[in-house]
Amino acid sequence: MTFWRLAAIAWALELPISAMAEPPQAKPAAAKTDAPSSWRSYIRVSRQPGQFTEDATQLRPGGFSLNYWHRWFSIEDMPPEYRANTFRATSFLALDLDTAGAVTGCRILKSAGDTRLDAVSCTRLRERGRFPLVYSAPRMPVAQKINVSVDWQTIARVAIRESAGRASWNAPPPSPDTSEYTAWPRRKWEPGLAITAFPDLAAAYPPDARKAKGKTSLELTVLPEVGATACVVGVSSGNASLDAASCRIAMTLPLAYPQLCNDCQTRRLPLQFVWDRKDSHIRVPLPLARGLQIPGQPTLVSIPRDPADTRKANAYRSQPSLRRPAIFAEDFADIADRTMSRKSLKLVLGYDKRGQFMTCAAEQGTGNAAIDARVCQIFRKRATNPPVEDVFGDPVSGIDKVFVVLDRIL
Repeated sequence: MTFWRLAAIAWALELPISAMAEPPQAKPAAAKTDAPSSWRSYIRVSRQPGQFTEDATQLRPGGFSLNYWHRWFSIEDMPPEYRANTFRATSFLALDLDTAGAVTGCRILKSAGDTRLDAVSCTRLRERGRFPLVYSAPRMPVAQKINVSVDWQTIARVAIRESAGRASWNAPPPSPDTSEYTAWPRRKWEPGLAITAFPDLAAAYPPDARKAKGKTSLELTVLPEVGATACVVGVSSGNASLDAASCRIAMTLPLAYPQLCNDCQTRRLPLQFVWDRKDSHIRVPLPLARGLQIPGQPTLVSIPRDPADTRKANAYRSQPSLRRPAIFAEDFADIADRTMSRKSLKLVLGYDKRGQFMTCAAEQGTGNAAIDARVCQIFRKRATNPPVEDVFGDPVSGIDKVFVVLDRIL
């Protein structure tokens, strides 16, 4: 189960993320009360969403939290009188972080109502806090200012048990199909890296390539801490020297994040090295054509292009845009037997790089082979399909599936 699912359940139950995400730990020293086992105290650190602000009125309890942040505090940091009663208060802070994620400055923007809680919030974060780094480019972390809340809470243990008994668990969503982000020709890509300076690829042409021409399509893997770590050729140029030179140059390209990369993870950048002697250049992925963005997917933004790339293309089409043909009863006039077990069929259409439909097969037919063949014939003659392109704007072949209903025609 993922951290985010556990976090959502924890917030619904008003429990700390650490209590849901980690195995039981040794119990902290109990407060000196008549019934110490009746209460459970929590101290939760959360990063506020959105842009940094000094305006306390814009801050709310909760936000993003990692399960180890609670270790920066001890239950003993909470005054004893707050550990034996239902209690909740929040300190809202402004933190200055250095390039290592350590806290160098702390200011109280909104008090928890007790100066002791506010003071220990800043003290512990200065002593122990280490937040995820923010990068402007691989190997280039930057200092930052963030808003943090420290939530102090005590709750009766019986309330915890009752809330846990009401919790409902939903099955995780199915894993998304990532083949279009990994297969070649590449049909989709996730933005997040940009090349800040392009090399003179013509001057870097390998002498042992013997004037060969071709395109090497590759994928560069980049870690924020170390930079480029791997280069994998997806589509060869047909010349080993050109492919080797492509990866060698790609591994040394100066890269940056178009936006500050917060809690950065591994990024992948597909590139295409076009080797054509003096016209050699690097192609970066184009933005997806307007109107083809998929809801819920990140918006694909353009990234700087190689000045030596003089193509006019400024977007690409990653999926078929079939224009269905009109079908009439007269199209079947010469078919004597029109008996069908179902009046619908599912077609699999294969198209070439021009978008022309070349093949057609009934994946689920009408039960009448002659009817199925005629519908395929109509689609191949009358349907149109603007060429589908890969992320570099090159037309690619592929297949399209369509559902055809004939109940109002036959």
